[in-house]
Amino acid sequence: MVAFALWRRCPAAITASIGLLMAAIAAVSAAEQDRFPQRPIRLIVPFTAGGAYDVVARLIAEAMSKNLGGSVVVENRPGAGGNIGAQAVAAAPADGYTLLLGGLPMLTSMLTSADVGYDMFKDLTPVCGVMALDSVLVASKSTPIASIAALKEKIASGAWVTYGTQGIYTPGHFMGAWFAHVAGGKAEAVHYKGGSAYMTDLLSGELTFVAATLPVYFGLRDRLNVLATLSQRPLAQVPDAPTMTQAGLAEYMAVDWRLWAAIYAPAKTPAAARDRLYAACNAAVRAEKTKETFGVYAMEPMTDYTPERLSAFQEEQFRKWKVLVDKLALAK
Repeated sequence: MVAFALWRRCPAAITASIGLLMAAIAAVSAAEQDRFPQRPIRLIVPFTAGGAYDVVARLIAEAMSKNLGGSVVVENRPGAGGNIGAQAVAAAPADGYTLLLGGLPMLTSMLTSADVGYDMFKDLTPVCGVMALDSVLVASKSTPIASIAALKEKIASGAWVTYGTQGIYTPGHFMGAWFAHVAGGKAEAVHYKGGSAYMTDLLSGELTFVAATLPVYFGLRDRLNVLATLSQRPLAQVPDAPTMTQAGLAEYMAVDWRLWAAIYAPAKTPAAARDRLYAACNAAVRAEKTKETFGVYAMEPMTDYTPERLSAFQEEQFRKWKVLVDKLALAK
C-alpha cells in the first residue's frame, strides 16, 4: 500500500528509477559479454577418442584456448552416429559455453532418420568452419580389383560385391552405395563400428572395396590398390590416382564427398559471443601449427568460413545430398 501510494504521488520518478535499473542491468550484461569467456568452454565431440574428429577438436581447442584467454575443454560424447553429442549441444544453454564439432554426419543423419532429436538448422547455429578431408576408393592388392573399370565391371556383371562402412547411414555407406548405383548394379553394405575392423576384412579379401579417408589409406598403402579419389580435382597426396571424372564416372560426383567438420553453438547464442568464438576459431584454423598438423593427416583447413558462409555451405550440401539420398532410397 505504501509503494502504491508513493507511485500515485510521483509516478514519473518511479518510472525513471525503473528505467535506470533496466539500463544498469543491460550494462552489466553487455560488460559480461565483453569479458566472454569467464569460465571453461566445453567442445563436445560426438565420436570416440582417437578418431579424425577427436584429433581435430583437440588441436583446435588448444589454439582457441590461447586466443580466448580461457580454457576450451574437449568432451567426447559418442553414440547414435554422432546424434547423442549433437542433441546435448542443441539442448544446452545458448550462452557460448557449450560447442559442438559437427559436420557431414549430422547432415546425413537428418536425411535418413525420421527423428534424430534435434534440427541442425533450427537448434544449432554455425560458428566456424574447421577442416575438410578427402577419401579414396580402395581394394586389397590380394584381389584382381586394380582399377575403377574393373570394379565397375564386376558390379555390373551381377557378381557378389561387398563394401565396408563405419556404420549405417554414415558417409562411407553412401560412398559405396552410390558407386554401385552409377555402376549399374548392386553391392552389399557391411556395417562396422569403426574403420580398423573393416580394413582388416578388406585386406583379407572378405570385402571387395571400401571408401577410406586419406590417413587410413596412407597407413596401409603398400597393401592397397587406390582405385580413384572422391574429389573434384586431382590430389597431390595420391598423384597416380584418377578422379572419378577422369576414370569415366563423372556422374559419381553428384555431391561434395569431403568429410567436413565445423564448430556449432546452440541456437540463439548471443552474436557477441558467437563472433568472438569465430575469431578465435578462425585464427586457430589459420595458424601455421594447425596447417602443418592438418597436412600430416591430409586435411584441408576451412579458413574464413564465417557463420554466414558456413550456413550457406551446409544448406547447399543438404539440397544436393537430399537428391542423392532420395535416389538411393536409403532413408527410413
